[in-house]
Formats: sequence, C-alpha cells, structure tokens
Amino acid sequence: MVLPAWQEDDAATAVPTIGIGPELPFCETCRSDQYLIIEEFIPPRLQPGTGLTSAEASYSCLKCGQFSGHDVPSDWEPPGWFWYA
Repeated sequence: MVLPAWQEDDAATAVPTIGIGPELPFCETCRSDQYLIIEEFIPPRLQPGTGLTSAEASYSCLKCGQFSGHDVPSDWEPPGWFWYA
C-alpha cells in the first residue's frame, strides 16, 4: 500500500545542519522540508556599492502552519522556479 506524502514516516527525513549563515528552508517543528510552501523568493542581486546580497525565502508549513523566512544559500532556488525576463 502506498501512503500519501503526509502519512509517510517523518523519521526518515534528513535534517539539515544548523549553522551560521544562509540555511535551506526547513520546518523545525515537523523536522522536514516536505510540507513547505514557498511564499516568496528573492534571488541574490547585485547592489551598487555594496556587492551581492543574499537570496531570501519566506515559507509556511502545510502540516503545522509554522511560518518562517530568512537568507538562503545563493545557489538555492525553489523547485520549479524560474526568473521572469
């Protein structure tokens, strides 16, 4: 029997290492990124005089309702995301 994603065993979900600097979007309550909805994504951008800024993402978790937002690694982008020209 195949279970829906929300019923799968969460214990098998990898937990990212929490460190200093930009981190991947992750729900600390559910210990997963499986249920995230990316609300907003701002790619890294070049600011005159200050250089490259960090990418930013804000997101909510469908499972528990937690909302969060922070800098993300510059090479990360939401799945299926592309920049409009």
